[in-house]
Amino acid sequence: MPSVRDWRATVTQLHPEHLFDKLEIGGLSAIERRQLHAHAAECTVCRFELLVREDLASEILQQR
Repeated sequence: MPSVRDWRATVTQLHPEHLFDKLEIGGLSAIERRQLHAHAAECTVCRFELLVREDLASEILQQR
């Protein structure tokens, strides 16, 4: 069984919860946006969350 020391994660393997929060308020920098989309390209869970948030934001804007 591998130990914790054997496990190494890259930035794109960790779920970027803080970037989703910043995305929601429009506070992502260009670098953060690239990091979020790079992660979402490899992570189906985060890709789904990104799509849901984008759809919700679009619906809210259409209702205004």
